Amino acid sequence: MKKIRILVANLLVLTSSFTLADSIRSVKVGDHYSVLASNFAEGQLVTSDDPMGKEYGFKVHRIEVEDATLFARSLPTGELYDINFAQLIPMKQADEFKDGLCEKYAISPCEWDTTSLKTLTGKPVPQFQATRTNGDTTITVGVSQARRSDQQGFYWAGAGINGGRHQKELIKEWKHKALLAAEEEKAKAARAASENADRVEMKF
Repeated sequence: MKKIRILVANLLVLTSSFTLADSIRSVKVGDHYSVLASNFAEGQLVTSDDPMGKEYGFKVHRIEVEDATLFARSLPTGELYDINFAQLIPMKQADEFKDGLCEKYAISPCEWDTTSLKTLTGKPVPQFQATRTNGDTTITVGVSQARRSDQQGFYWAGAGINGGRHQKELIKEWKHKALLAAEEEKAKAARAASENADRVEMKF
């Protein structure tokens, strides 16, 4: 029965791959961050100020449990612009997850890289990372070996979706908006002071 449930779940992932190719659990860039709590039930969602841009209202959102992590960033208006999710998987399923990620997110080529990482014995460690761009959206998928000693025999499989704007660029944009808003408030206050002022006569 368990094998049947797993097969059905895999079929659902594959059949939804084309409609969900630019989302993680149906969460897309541009969605309000409030959808994260209902779509990711692995643990408690913690929302806090983003160290970069906190003065303008940028937020970070995290779920960190033993076998899964969610990390996302949102604009001051609440829209997500960066979403990352990873889950711990047995090494024996590494190929299955690599191929599944490639299928869902239309990634090609889909090959292991054994050239960059090596163990102390000098043997290469298989890992996979690939990226696809769809308009302004960048989708990155990957599978890499877990590093903690208590996670031997496991890999991390993950996917990330970015709205195509660098965080520093976004912060600069919102800083400019904040300055414009402050200038407008000053101008509004000046106009109000002028309107409420008594008339004066020329003394020249």
